Amino acid sequence: MHLRNIISSGINFFTNNSYSLGSKIFLMLFVFLIILITPLLHAQWVNNPEQNTKLVVDAVNPINISAVSDLKGGSFIFWQDNRDGFQTDVYFLHADGNGNASFRADGKILSSLNGDKANPVPVNSGANSVVVVWRELKGNYGDNLFAQKVQSNGSLLWSNKGIKLTNIKQNITDFSVDSDNKGFTYTSFVTKDPQLIDGYKIGYQKISPDGNLLIDSSARWVYKSGSNKIGSSIINDGVGGAYILWIESVNNNSIVYGQHIDSSGNATWGKKPLPLSETSSTVISFSSANLDSNTIYFAYQTLKGGKKIRHQLVTKKGTLLWGKNGKEVSKLKSVQTNPQVVIWNNEIILGWADELSGDKDIHIQKYDTKGKNLWKEGGLPVLTQKGNQFGQKLLSDGYGGAIIAWIDRRVENARGNLYGQRINNKGEKVWDADGLPIASFSNSEKSYLSLVSDTKGGVLVVFREIRGNKPAIYAQKIFNTGTYISQILGFKTELVGDSVKILWYSANVTRNSYYEIERSASSDTGSTAWSTIGTIRPDESKNADVYQFYDKPDTTGTIYYRVVQRDANGNLQPSDVARITVLGNSNQVVVGQNTPNPFNKETVIKFFLPRASTVNVEFFNNHVEKVYEIKNADYPAGENEITFSADGLTPGIYFYRFKSGDYVEVKKMVVTE
Repeated sequence: MHLRNIISSGINFFTNNSYSLGSKIFLMLFVFLIILITPLLHAQWVNNPEQNTKLVVDAVNPINISAVSDLKGGSFIFWQDNRDGFQTDVYFLHADGNGNASFRADGKILSSLNGDKANPVPVNSGANSVVVVWRELKGNYGDNLFAQKVQSNGSLLWSNKGIKLTNIKQNITDFSVDSDNKGFTYTSFVTKDPQLIDGYKIGYQKISPDGNLLIDSSARWVYKSGSNKIGSSIINDGVGGAYILWIESVNNNSIVYGQHIDSSGNATWGKKPLPLSETSSTVISFSSANLDSNTIYFAYQTLKGGKKIRHQLVTKKGTLLWGKNGKEVSKLKSVQTNPQVVIWNNEIILGWADELSGDKDIHIQKYDTKGKNLWKEGGLPVLTQKGNQFGQKLLSDGYGGAIIAWIDRRVENARGNLYGQRINNKGEKVWDADGLPIASFSNSEKSYLSLVSDTKGGVLVVFREIRGNKPAIYAQKIFNTGTYISQILGFKTELVGDSVKILWYSANVTRNSYYEIERSASSDTGSTAWSTIGTIRPDESKNADVYQFYDKPDTTGTIYYRVVQRDANGNLQPSDVARITVLGNSNQVVVGQNTPNPFNKETVIKFFLPRASTVNVEFFNNHVEKVYEIKNADYPAGENEITFSADGLTPGIYFYRFKSGDYVEVKKMVVTE
């Protein structure tokens, strides 16, 4: 049983049964003891960006580090290391949402095969599982790609060796990996053999969820020519096929080329790929993402005009929607580099480094599907500090905004620290205006920056750092409000009659501390739209206590709550955010969030109708493909509910669209394994 369930059971047992005073005191001591030890078991994140959490023990020289979400607030971390001094291996580790390693704290080897292994690239394959592809290093004998599927408990699902994706004799210079919501994995790669006339090739492979190769053992050659090719990128199209983009040298210029592959592995844009960027200049780098089931987006840095960034939409038919050469992201007379993109609900958020007057700053912008700026013209400066900010990574916050992190050299002669910022859906800074320190250990080398969503608008930042000549893998957890750690435990809300009961425990009662209960009607719970509805001062004679507060809201619909612990010095620690739907008596339709969420079997959607009405509910996967529908169902006035089954659905993110008359609402839900 989960520890918090034990606590809850103990509280219920104490309050709902008639026992002697001595028995009750014993039970209370038991519950408080559990509360006191909970931080030791579950609070691995630290409240100090100069310290950070060391995720992996006994790493020797970890490089090529990357991290990916487990879709539950935790993360998988992969890296390359040479622990025995002879063979380079690829390792992995899973950490839960509290920073605890789920199996070995020093990591586990992905494959028992002999030989050097390098460059692990992971992708999600449903909740609790990840597929990772790596390159086997064979030197002059050619390279090959291998893959393994792992679970959060450390299990290797594709034998102890993994599976071989390619069987070639050329050197693989670059590869890319993607996955879809059905558990299929897609990879593209570039091979190089300058001795041959068509010695530069783009290859393709597709893997089923159970580890079967769906192309053939030699992979499918998408394109061959004598022109140098770099920077392969693959994006699944949501229906079993994929887009493959790369940079190719043609007539002294480097151009982004692309090809679409259908579900059978056949090219659909003709025998030759399509040029996707302007052909009169050289492209240095690009970033790409899936916009919807029929369109992809990419942004590229070009030398034309002194290093500018342009971007473009491409349909599944190969049509360029923003003209032959795309659109400029900014008309500022500056040097623009390193485009990074995330997509959320058909809106594009792009970040880049902008160098003007000797300083390199981070800019960010949101665009609609027509390329129109939705935030500040020319891009929103993430901060206005002297020095150089660069190497940025971008992550959707799940509310229409973005979290961005970067290497910051605002201090002269410093090697650089890590900073971050959250921008909400209106283009407003949520965290510290000058950026929130993520890793500020003095004058140390930091690299291999990865961002992983905590699924609640916050982020886990994973990176490599060298302290005292010892490289290691560190992480810092940041809540959506821009704080590092929450000491409030077991926070939850529940409906009791027409009131909302708010309950939490705390194991860190300190002198002059108190709790403010806050409420918000905004889905962007990292914004400042919180109102204080009550204050509780703890009993300082106790080391731990149980708190509850009742709120009788004067509104209906989805309401958000949190508790903030404050002290006399101005320090604060917010809890997680709890969401609850109050149906009540209203003259409007109210649709609740499905509960439980996430779920793996079935979930319930409650809704309130002011009068008897006809209801339509459509359920979609994250590629906007309909998976189920309730059509023209009649419901009476008052509270109603629908039970939705996950039978036949793969783990992932889904949406439901509720319609009654002119009222329409869309909400997100998560299916787990």
